[in-house]
Amino acid sequence: VEASPVAETLKALAATQSSTAGHIRVINQIAEEITEADVPHGSVDVLISEPLGNCLLNERMIESYLYCRDRFLCEGGLMIPH
Repeated sequence: VEASPVAETLKALAATQSSTAGHIRVINQIAEEITEADVPHGSVDVLISEPLGNCLLNERMIESYLYCRDRFLCEGGLMIPH
């Protein structure tokens, strides 16, 4: 989940990796606006966040990261960083 235009770059990079074809999905949206149709509850194996400096706290990213954990992450799923 990436709300900025960087999502298009991430999609392009993911598409170049044959070993991950079909396994990585980049969604260009705000996490809290993703519907059950977009990502079913508990269907994500890995959540990755990029906490740069204190942005995780200052930009309220921690709330979005935890929201994604609670809504999307499957049982036994991995959070990076955890």
